[in-house]
Amino acid sequence: MVVVTVILTGILIIVVGAFAIVGRLLRSRERAILEDLEEHLTKQGIDASLLPEDSPEGLHQDNSLLHKIAMFFLMGDIGYIRVRGMNYDLATVRIASYSMSESSSGSFFSSQSRTEKTVVRYHHIVRTAVSDGQAVEARLNKETKGLFRRRIVDVAWRGGKLAALLNSQAELNAAIIRLLTPKDGLKVAYDRRNNVVRIILTMHHGMRRIEFLGFSWSKADEKLPLAGTLDIINRIAGFVRSDEFNTDYP
Repeated sequence: MVVVTVILTGILIIVVGAFAIVGRLLRSRERAILEDLEEHLTKQGIDASLLPEDSPEGLHQDNSLLHKIAMFFLMGDIGYIRVRGMNYDLATVRIASYSMSESSSGSFFSSQSRTEKTVVRYHHIVRTAVSDGQAVEARLNKETKGLFRRRIVDVAWRGGKLAALLNSQAELNAAIIRLLTPKDGLKVAYDRRNNVVRIILTMHHGMRRIEFLGFSWSKADEKLPLAGTLDIINRIAGFVRSDEFNTDYP
């Protein structure tokens, strides 16, 4: 019985240690994406600056054990970008999933390739005291067509009062159909803990590295929100800040 307990304890330590290493790597990746996003927003003419850790301008980050556990399991924000002159106040990123696959050829001309796929969620945070959290919940549903090259042909919002309002915005939804891909996601969620609204854009990143005859090259698909997509998010944030949902915004 003692031997079994020791073995199980050892396995648990190995699993937790491996998860900690992977979590640390993903956190580092999140930070790099956050820094890329700040540079990207600035290039788009947006007044954006990366806040120092524990800055009072970011959302409250406590040092409790519960918060540390949440961060360990990749459930918290890695940091914040302060945004000025837009309808949202902060931006951050979270990695939703990560996968890696490797393949090799054992022929005379040996080659190796590695493919990494990362799903990133871009959070655009609106600091506003909404009168009803459920009213601002909205999720974009997409209708797609095409066998080999799928495309969005129609969209509809599902959720509360905000979803009904967004469904009436023909120009906005036409822009969404034009700019988003079938893999992209868009939703509005109320963050009850911080009393803010998050407009969350989900995008897929890809990286492929190939090695052949001593040479290597990479092909990256580092997607960042296009200027038109940022305008869509800003317009949605404007609706969230309207008197219809807000209790204190001037």
